[in-house]
Amino acid sequence: PLRKAVSDKPGMLTLYLDALQSTLHSVTRRGKDASPIMCEAVTLDECLGGSKVDVVKIDVEGAEMAVLQGMQRIVSENPGVKIFCEFVPQSLVAAGASPMALLDVLTAQAFTIYKIDEHSRDVVHISANNKSELVTDKGCYLLCVREGNSLFVTQEQK
Repeated sequence: PLRKAVSDKPGMLTLYLDALQSTLHSVTRRGKDASPIMCEAVTLDECLGGSKVDVVKIDVEGAEMAVLQGMQRIVSENPGVKIFCEFVPQSLVAAGASPMALLDVLTAQAFTIYKIDEHSRDVVHISANNKSELVTDKGCYLLCVREGNSLFVTQEQK
């Protein structure tokens, strides 16, 4: 592990450490008890160089858009890359990002978006027509794959 934050550009940023739960550390203040520290930020493009990347998991408490913006070379040089991404509209807005813009960035990069439904244990295709349903959702995880690079066989493919 590297003691660095992943963002859209290298430099220093404030990371707020949650006093009760380390999985909730964030670049946005999420509670009055969060302690700010300065942290070096890197982009995934900078950190991983020209490496082959198969899977990226993004769970950064609202900073998902910044991480995606900092991995454009990875996305363009690795057509088979799959992205697992936390999607919590409220956290994205708190970080200054538009939830719909995040979905638009993924579809513009030719990703097909699936919602991982933890309750039904199913993976649901998110079409252009039902992207707005995600924006009103409290939060979920997304699986983003490009055509021909699926991790699984959907009902439609059987």
